[in-house]
Amino acid sequence: MKLVVDTNKIIACLLKDGKVRWLFFSEFLDVHTPYYTMEEFDIDDWPFIALALKLNIPIWTNDKSMIIYGSKSGKYLALDTQAVEDLLKKSLKKLLVLTNYIRSAHYWVVELSD
Repeated sequence: MKLVVDTNKIIACLLKDGKVRWLFFSEFLDVHTPYYTMEEFDIDDWPFIALALKLNIPIWTNDKSMIIYGSKSGKYLALDTQAVEDLLKKSLKKLLVLTNYIRSAHYWVVELSD
């Protein structure tokens, strides 16, 4: 899953070994952020919104006003940490079901060909 990550998520994963860090470094997430984020710690939201719009992917943030505005305006999608975790779990469950289906189908093909 691709996401634009705002500064507060980057800081959170650096400061605490918890859910945000686990999600941030998950092999199933492809995170993007404006190139100067770590240099300036810019508090304005527009660079994150612009990048999300350019890449056509959601923003991962806990900034409630950004989440609410995105939802009301329909211009972009902003997700909090719980929503990212829920989506990732749902994606992993689908992947697991598909993997088990493929393994099962392979087993039956092998059994039939023997």
